[in-house]
Amino acid sequence: ALKNNGRIALTGTPVENGLTELWSIVDFVQPGLLGSLKQFKEKYEAVLKEGKNYEEVQQNLENELKLVYKRRTKKGELEKQLPKKIEHHGEHLVQMGKDQASLSRFILEQVHNKQLEPLHGLQELKKVSSHPGLVNQQYSQLKVKQVPKLSATVDILKDVKSKGEKALIFTEYREMQSILKRTIAEEFKVNAMVINGSTDSRQDLIDRFNDMEGFDVLILSPKAAGVGLTITSANHVIHYTRWWNPAIENQATDRAYRIGQEKDVHVYYPMISTEAGNSFEEIVDNLLIEKKELAENVIVPSKGLDIDKELQERVLQ
Repeated sequence: ALKNNGRIALTGTPVENGLTELWSIVDFVQPGLLGSLKQFKEKYEAVLKEGKNYEEVQQNLENELKLVYKRRTKKGELEKQLPKKIEHHGEHLVQMGKDQASLSRFILEQVHNKQLEPLHGLQELKKVSSHPGLVNQQYSQLKVKQVPKLSATVDILKDVKSKGEKALIFTEYREMQSILKRTIAEEFKVNAMVINGSTDSRQDLIDRFNDMEGFDVLILSPKAAGVGLTITSANHVIHYTRWWNPAIENQATDRAYRIGQEKDVHVYYPMISTEAGNSFEEIVDNLLIEKKELAENVIVPSKGLDIDKELQERVLQ
């Protein structure tokens, strides 16, 4: 019903829940270009639900849309406008602490004895991998050296401080945010600010952080702070607790890696490792790497990148 001479649609996430979201955008801009919704579902969405032919569907869609569609990516058009993004995969691997190992064995036993639901068991393993205090309060005051992953994170921050630069640390757990804040205060005499779901004035905190000279650390929840914020004063990103969806994790990294960033951005993944390379966190990391290419494919719904089911198969079988 809109009276207009032309239409433009702009979106950062064309497909979040399902491919019909892309149809809705295109049908507004150029009604009928992709046929009716029923025709579109039969032609494209039904094929995708089978979990294959992503490249073929992507190519066919792009051919249909090429007259009205322009995609602008960091790897493509923006490559010369941005510094490098350097991912430090496999460089900060640590053994599991004694208390973490004990709690992990107990959790796996509970799952195998059907005392704990599989998905709940995975969530508990995720917490233990971050810090045993997230599962049992009596461990929340452990010294840094007793939690090797926390110790590795402190080492990363020491290197960041030596360069006079800033870091972002992402973890979804409030208790872990508190532990990190306390640890940073003890180790560096820095009062790290925190942004999570209960933060009222996010932009005020970001402005203060961006204006601060020299070394500083900002602790964030990837879901609460993963979109809409520009934090280009930091060029180091630490994913302390992994979010089980590469699209959301990439969005979190992109708070620092975006237009306005003048330095190379370093991304770190401190994680617990075993000699066999099959620790819980290594399995998570491998799955996220496998899904990362799909996350860059515009037709794949970002919700479909969650790795919960695959984790149950690989960790709990």
